[in-house]
Amino acid sequence: MDPSLEVSMPHLSPRTLTVLAASALLVAGAATTLAPASYAAGETCRGLAATIVGTPDTSVLEGSDGDDVIVAGGAGSVAAGDGDDVICAGDGTLELNGGDGQDILDVTATTLPDGVLLYPGDGDDEVYGGVGDDLVVDGFDASVDHGDDLISTAGGDDTVVSGNFPVEAGLRVDADVIDLGDGDDVLTRRGDPRTTSLTGGGGQDSLAFSAAATPDPAAVLSIDNVAQTARVGEVPLATWDGFESFVVGDADDDPEPVGGVAFRGTGADERLSTLGQAGSLDVRLGGGDDVLDVRLGEYSGQVLGGPGTDLVQASGVRGFTDVAADLAAGRIEWTVSPVGGLDLAAVEDLRVTDADRVSLIGDAVANVFSTDRTCHTRLVGAGGPDLLRVGRPVTVDPDTTQGQRCGASPAVIQGGPGNDRLTGRKTDDVLTGGPGRDVANGLLGRDRCVAEVRYACELR
Repeated sequence: MDPSLEVSMPHLSPRTLTVLAASALLVAGAATTLAPASYAAGETCRGLAATIVGTPDTSVLEGSDGDDVIVAGGAGSVAAGDGDDVICAGDGTLELNGGDGQDILDVTATTLPDGVLLYPGDGDDEVYGGVGDDLVVDGFDASVDHGDDLISTAGGDDTVVSGNFPVEAGLRVDADVIDLGDGDDVLTRRGDPRTTSLTGGGGQDSLAFSAAATPDPAAVLSIDNVAQTARVGEVPLATWDGFESFVVGDADDDPEPVGGVAFRGTGADERLSTLGQAGSLDVRLGGGDDVLDVRLGEYSGQVLGGPGTDLVQASGVRGFTDVAADLAAGRIEWTVSPVGGLDLAAVEDLRVTDADRVSLIGDAVANVFSTDRTCHTRLVGAGGPDLLRVGRPVTVDPDTTQGQRCGASPAVIQGGPGNDRLTGRKTDDVLTGGPGRDVANGLLGRDRCVAEVRYACELR
């Protein structure tokens, strides 16, 4: 099987999933309206005379089995059907479906922020987005695409799903040219790395990977944003330009652990999210204010920060994970379910979510520690002006979104030398500032505070 980028549908936003569901219902149940050819007089699409033109009261505008030139005219959606079609749409149209053939989908005339849902379909297609937040679904599940496509989404915060999913044995994966343009865009891509061009453009852009379907699942997935290349083992996987955020795996789509993840960052601000369970991590963030999102699993490795202020965000599994970190000792470990740990260097900030027992200890520099959806929580600053904050006392099962209350488990927050800021939660917390001019805010509950400035503190 050729190396490929994996489609990870759970990365789609709630708005995206809602649009997908609504579109399926629209196509299945709505009455279709075919505009008469005589209505097309004078209308053009990309310089071609229109053969079919819709109106705002058209629910689904259908094309023929031949080559059509379609102007949506405000129709709710367009289903072009077979043939090499050219489709133009402006405001009022929510969805374009090119169908089979070499189609051109053009929504550059749109002006609304919500954008359009675009299905190029099978064939070597071209897609031109507008200023809104467009969603391009170019090959996944029921919309498998075997063509080499050109996708240019222009402005807006766009989402592009490109490639074949699932991949069948012997199926030729497609080689697309994708330019996301301006905006904070997300690209989930699976295709032929030898002929694919991926460009993020302006804004903060994200590129999603997976090693689940590579020739050697035990190999390390290496992402090098300095060279702007990725590989699995020694096999090239992808090249790109202009991406700042990277996502590896998905807890649902990749239930088996991958061999490992290696990452090399640049001097800019970057983000790496590992959502599956990697065998090992070797993360070198480089300069900039970087973020590592890690879903705690049965793996080990190291995280090297660098110049800038770097954050490690760790989420437990179903709230049954105990997490302990000591930045002075350069280590974070987790136990119970699962078990693992990472060496840390030049990491200033920590955030832990969905865990039972949490203990975070700082070092000589300024640290920012925070938690959410944790029960028994202890935060300890050291040198420097630290910001220590605990969140909701509840653990959540991500499979059911059902939470378990932690009862009256108090949070213990302790500053150190430096002017620290301590913030509790709605339990009866203990906040102790230490040397320096400290600020303590107990919030709800009956809190005990020892600090120079106190808010919502019932006891001293």
